[in-house]
Amino acid sequence: MQPDPVTFVGVLNACASEMVLEESRCIHEQIIKCGCQTDGFVRSSLVDMYAKCGSMDNAHQVFKKMLPPSLDVVTWNAMIFGHVKCAEGLKALELVQQMQQEGVQPDSVTFVRVLNACASLMGLEDGGT
Repeated sequence: MQPDPVTFVGVLNACASEMVLEESRCIHEQIIKCGCQTDGFVRSSLVDMYAKCGSMDNAHQVFKKMLPPSLDVVTWNAMIFGHVKCAEGLKALELVQQMQQEGVQPDSVTFVRVLNACASLMGLEDGGT
C-alpha cells in the first residue's frame, strides 16, 4: 500500500511539530519516490516542516519550485516564520515585500510574523538585550 498526499501532509506536520530534520528528509525522499512532490499541499507542508526545523536552504529549494495557487499566503508565512525563527528578521521582511509584489495579500499571521521580525531586529540593534 502506497501513501498518498494526505498521508504525507500528516506525517510532515508531525515531523514539523517534533522538529526532526533527518527523519523529515527521509520522508521527503519517499515523497519523491511516490511522485507526490508536485502536490501543492505536500509542497507547502514541506516548506513549513523545513522552516520549523530551521533548514531554510531546504525550505527555499522547495519554495522556489512552487507556483500559484500552491504558493499562497500560508506558504509565504511558513517561509517568513522560518527566517524569524533563524534570527533572520531582515530576510523575513524582504519576503513580506516580495510576497506583496507578487500579488499575495498578507493576513493576520503575516502581520504577527512582521512584528516578530521587527522585534528580532530591535534586539540586534540593542545589542541583544
